[in-house]
Amino acid sequence: MRMPRLVAPFLAAMGAFVFVIAAVDRFQLHFGYHWPLLTAAALAFGLASGILWERRITVGLAAEIAELKRQAGRQHEELADARKLSSTLQNESALALRDSEALYHSLVDHLPLSVLRKNAEGTYTFVNRRYLEFSGKDAGAILGTTDFDIFPHELATRYRQGDERVLSTGALFEDVETYQKPDGEKRYIQVLKTPVRDAQQQIIGTQVMFWDVTDRHRAEEALERSTREVEQRNAALRESEQSLQKQTGILTSILNSIAAGVVVADQRGRFLVWNPAADRIVGMGPVDQPAESWTEAYGLFKSDRTTPFPADELPLRRAIRGETVADVELFLRNKSRPQGAFLSINGTPLLDAQGQIQGGVVVFRDVTEEKAAAEALRHSEENARRIIETAFDPFISIDAAGTVTDWNSQAEKTFGWGRDEALGKVLAELIVPEQHREAHVQGILRYLDTGLGPVLNSRIEISALHRDGHEFPVELTIWPMRSAADFSFHAFVHDITRRKKNEEEIRSKNQDLETLLYVTSHDLREPLRAIENFSRIVSERYADKLDAKGQDFLDRVVRGAQRLDRLIEDVLMLSRVQRQVQPAEDVPAGEIVADVLHHLESRIRETQAVVQVEDGLPSLRADRRWATQAVQNLVSNALKYSVEGQPPVVQIGTFQGPEGIGLVVRDRGMGVPPDCAERIFQLFQRAVSRNIEGTGAGLAIVKRVAERHGGKAWVRPREGGGSEFIITFGSSNSA
Repeated sequence: MRMPRLVAPFLAAMGAFVFVIAAVDRFQLHFGYHWPLLTAAALAFGLASGILWERRITVGLAAEIAELKRQAGRQHEELADARKLSSTLQNESALALRDSEALYHSLVDHLPLSVLRKNAEGTYTFVNRRYLEFSGKDAGAILGTTDFDIFPHELATRYRQGDERVLSTGALFEDVETYQKPDGEKRYIQVLKTPVRDAQQQIIGTQVMFWDVTDRHRAEEALERSTREVEQRNAALRESEQSLQKQTGILTSILNSIAAGVVVADQRGRFLVWNPAADRIVGMGPVDQPAESWTEAYGLFKSDRTTPFPADELPLRRAIRGETVADVELFLRNKSRPQGAFLSINGTPLLDAQGQIQGGVVVFRDVTEEKAAAEALRHSEENARRIIETAFDPFISIDAAGTVTDWNSQAEKTFGWGRDEALGKVLAELIVPEQHREAHVQGILRYLDTGLGPVLNSRIEISALHRDGHEFPVELTIWPMRSAADFSFHAFVHDITRRKKNEEEIRSKNQDLETLLYVTSHDLREPLRAIENFSRIVSERYADKLDAKGQDFLDRVVRGAQRLDRLIEDVLMLSRVQRQVQPAEDVPAGEIVADVLHHLESRIRETQAVVQVEDGLPSLRADRRWATQAVQNLVSNALKYSVEGQPPVVQIGTFQGPEGIGLVVRDRGMGVPPDCAERIFQLFQRAVSRNIEGTGAGLAIVKRVAERHGGKAWVRPREGGGSEFIITFGSSNSA
């Protein structure tokens, strides 16, 4: 390092020396070497200057490099400190995350509902303890699987569709689903699905919550069946969708959306969580008072509603002490809830990641309405029991095995078996005749297997067996009912022995009436025909021997015999209407009207009548024969009772009103006085002079035909003169 430092001074001295020699040569010696010597001196000075400048720069660079090394050292130290700090923060964050997860899992595991999470591909990533109890499986058999590994393909597809809907829309999804347990019991569950989001608010999976609402459904259905006044209540979660961020956000969403109240307190009794449902149920929020004052602060009593609930026995305090409590019932009454409410409470300790008790968790719900419904159901059942016991007919209930489970006092009187004797016995062996027992047993089995029962929910007539062994006819109405455990069958039985006897007497009298009608139709009409025929013979053969008065007498005899014959025919027809109306069929009214006009064709020509038929006549549910006869009677009357000197004008159209569907026949005749509007439909009653041909039975037949079909027949004045005769055939007809 010393040699480079001496070079520059040496070159400078050498340059000075050469410069001096050049000056001497220029001004004194004159050898002519002064220019080369000057050049050499300049070169020596330049080299010396360059060496000095390089040395200066090198020294500066060395200082800067040393400074940079010192800064780099400090940065390495700071980076090492930063790495130590980052590691510390990561450890603290991981510990906080584990504590948060432990708190979440502790709370979720003790909620009274099943909770599970799936990732975006549908793989299970978390299930709580309630779900494992519900499914009967361990976590290892579920985590890492999908719905398609657990459920039938159709059900798994439906579950996946619900997940995809949440994944795509980010919206809350809820539904009430049903499933059938291995023992055949049908259960109802409320399902709630929400999206799971990461820190960047991206949806990364779904969270599913569900809980059993079967008891609520059954209570509502039972109350509705008993009182028939209470509408079925449908419970639905009304909590709004909230954004889910980290696991603490997911927990908040759960607590805010479930209907049950959730309260968490630490070991010193300070409240950590108090969800909106708890606020609503209790009527107030958390109070800053010691645990010993909770009973008084919130107004907590035992189920008798008067005895204060001991503070040490409160479910939350017991949970803080490490106890697990279930279905503790207490009564709450305070200023916000002066009427009070019954609460059902479950509690469990709050544990940290190491299993140490950090506080307690209670979950509670308002069961006031459930208790009221149960009480109402009990009263309803008592009322039903009293009604059944006071019924005039026997009431019998059996289970799916055919064993008698209920037997009222009328059943005792009707069948001869006491209630205590009948209960627990097989019904078929008590009151079912031997020839019907196999059908009885097979009918129960068929209904249990297929749900079909031809004789259920309808009245049937069958024979029953008395204790003394005699059979008697009964009218039976059976209906099935499904309870929580099994099916049951219930029946009202009506002894129709007296009715059958009366019907037999009626049938006997009807047979006598048939005989009388036969005699009337044949034996009585034969003399009438003889009178008419012989009167005509006398009138024709001996006309020249009779004067005008005698001829008039004979004409009156003939007309009287003819009228009496028509009268007998009308009476016979009226009787047939009462006895011989066939089962109804759908008959186009247009065909009925066409048949009537064909039968009355000659009469229409004689009277030069104008008959107008509207388009689109309805289809009637009726016995075609008698419906045609009734319409023919109405049209015949319209042709007959016209204004003298004017051809009849008849219109036939559709009638549809509260009385049913039928036809209306309008005329422009002499009309019917208002005081005769009902009387003319009675047998042998007329509103006009007897000079007009007729027996007075035609409208009576019309009325009887209408009534036999569940309809009506009546007359009303027609605007502009004339009448409108209407006949309907019941309300079940279709236009």
